[in-house]
Amino acid sequence: MKSLKAISLFSGCGGLDLGFEYAGFDIPIANEYDKTIWSTFKINHPKTHLIEEDIRKVNEADFPDDVDGIIGGPHVNHGQKLGLCAVSMMNVDSYFLITSEYFARLSQSFSLQKM
Repeated sequence: MKSLKAISLFSGCGGLDLGFEYAGFDIPIANEYDKTIWSTFKINHPKTHLIEEDIRKVNEADFPDDVDGIIGGPHVNHGQKLGLCAVSMMNVDSYFLITSEYFARLSQSFSLQKM
């Protein structure tokens, strides 16, 4: 049986990726911007190629064509990073909005196979 392939965006240390691997997916390529966690991701996922770049600089051509899905955890806003529970939408960090837009753009660029 062919395993399903997914690319991972905003990968962090790879916790979401691990769950998908347990579910039978291969994660051939991932993207993470935070250089302080690259080594942790690589330890957790030695078979996955990690693109160490800001998602705004990543192109569709950097990813394989034959993927079945896209997973990712876009960044939270600064209020959540500081532990504040109630943050109004007026305070949402612009980086969060920009990177979420890139996540959506990359997701739409793939014609994913129906499962």
